[in-house]
Amino acid sequence: MTPANQNLLTRFLTALVMVPVMLAMLYKAPPVVFFGLVFLATLVGGVEFFKMTHPEDRVAQWIGVATCAAVSLVVFFLGDDPRALVALAFGVPMVAILTPLWRLGDISTAAFRIAAAAFGPLWLGSMTLMPRFLAERGNQVGAGLVILTLAIGWIADTFGYFAGRFLGKHKLYPAVSPKKTVEGAVGAVFGATLSPVVIHFTILPSLP
Repeated sequence: MTPANQNLLTRFLTALVMVPVMLAMLYKAPPVVFFGLVFLATLVGGVEFFKMTHPEDRVAQWIGVATCAAVSLVVFFLGDDPRALVALAFGVPMVAILTPLWRLGDISTAAFRIAAAAFGPLWLGSMTLMPRFLAERGNQVGAGLVILTLAIGWIADTFGYFAGRFLGKHKLYPAVSPKKTVEGAVGAVFGATLSPVVIHFTILPSLP
């Protein structure tokens, strides 16, 4: 089996396992179960993010991941409390500013590290808005909107994969991802644009 076909098989088997699990999690389980999955994804994203922005400072990396966790928990459990959100808006940048004073490192990258530590946790932690939305809207309506959001990403990725594999000739950004192509990017945009229409007229007609 060629590497390309092996990659395709892996994608298919992953979908075969994960789609039923995801549907059961969204429609049958309480929202806190889906929150647990998103929370884990947030932590993994935080680890990867701070490895890039603070590559030589293990302590600062874990401070950043802990901040991501705090944002996630506050957004899900206290998202309807303006005081909690204001505390996040001030607290996260404050942690970002104070950390380099303790973990100084290279002074020429201090501003970059502060910006990353202020923005990253707010961005990653806000992913828990999806399970919170599910909790507020109820499993039927909320789950449909979460599925729509996820499906747009999945379908865009699938269109991008096949467009890049069969039509790709022009490299998109070799320094970041050597195999990505302009044709694949166009395919992904097309898939993302088409997918809400297809989903509306097939599996989720209740969505606008």
